[in-house]
Amino acid sequence: DDPPDTSGVSMLTDPDSPGQPRYNPNFDFDAAAQLKLEQACDLLMADENVVFETVDVDGVTTKNVQCWIYAFRDWRLANGRSFPATSGPTAAVLEWRASVSDSSWDEDLGYQVGAGGGVELVWTRIRADSTINERGRPSASELRLYYDAWEAVAADINANVTASLGTSVQIAAGAGSDNKWVYMIQQELYVRMALVGCGVGLGIAFSVLLLVTQNLVVATACIATIACVLCTVIGAVVFRGWQLGSSEAICLMTLTGFSVDYVVHLAHSYMDSGSLAAVERAHDALRTMGVSVFWGMLTSVIAAAVLTMCLLQPLHKFGLFFLLTIIFSYLWSTLFLMPLLATIGPRPLTAAAKVQQAP
Repeated sequence: DDPPDTSGVSMLTDPDSPGQPRYNPNFDFDAAAQLKLEQACDLLMADENVVFETVDVDGVTTKNVQCWIYAFRDWRLANGRSFPATSGPTAAVLEWRASVSDSSWDEDLGYQVGAGGGVELVWTRIRADSTINERGRPSASELRLYYDAWEAVAADINANVTASLGTSVQIAAGAGSDNKWVYMIQQELYVRMALVGCGVGLGIAFSVLLLVTQNLVVATACIATIACVLCTVIGAVVFRGWQLGSSEAICLMTLTGFSVDYVVHLAHSYMDSGSLAAVERAHDALRTMGVSVFWGMLTSVIAAAVLTMCLLQPLHKFGLFFLLTIIFSYLWSTLFLMPLLATIGPRPLTAAAKVQQAP
């Protein structure tokens, strides 16, 4: 089972209630569990995923692992006690905590009142500083490598684990997007959202273009043009160094809808032309719709440029996305799609064209 009990939990309506912890009913801090916990600390001290830290003025470095079992062991041995504690281990831990002034270990120990009314140790943890840059924002793929490495560490710790201690899980510190694993999942979700949005948008656009033009070659050429617009806009955003967030993902999902506008107008005008040669049909399309497409592009550019001046980041980013999409859509549709149709575009099948072909 998952560690928390999330039944009836709604983070949307009550974000301060993430659920109730589900403790291992077989947890027992016996001698075998204490030795296994000490072994886990030794493993972390030797692991390459844990960062080194200078610990004294002599410049001596050690792995930054906060392992309370070491302090508990040293205290017992210094006071003539045996380790591991075999009689009343929870009482021994409470005695140690009451005898030392260092309270930093209290957050690593969890107690609850048992069925008999006594205090029981129900969970414990070990802390270690990762080599991940705490203030950095690595990509999801980079974080996934770190995550897999720490999952491997947890698997090594869980190897031959005692039944009394139970298996461990590794978690990252921080709440919300400050938690590296949460941030990684968010980034992967945004990528999936953007890809699904672009894919669905391209599918719908192809269906609309095929219905409007009633020609597979023209519809395919239009979809290729829209795909080029998408790649260009995404490349421009990456060049600016933006990280993929919720605003960027939503913008990418709507990108296909903005990109199809000029393409479908010019393609429809091309198919309506009665000229015999493909190049003449392209000229007719530009003469018929070129002025309207240009002024539509210009007014949209002005509106998007105003949005880019907003101080609110979502509006600023949407305005920039819209501006880039409009500009690149216009350039690709006029400088790529029209020459492409002039080269490989179909001949007319309308009645007017048939009359022109008659002797």
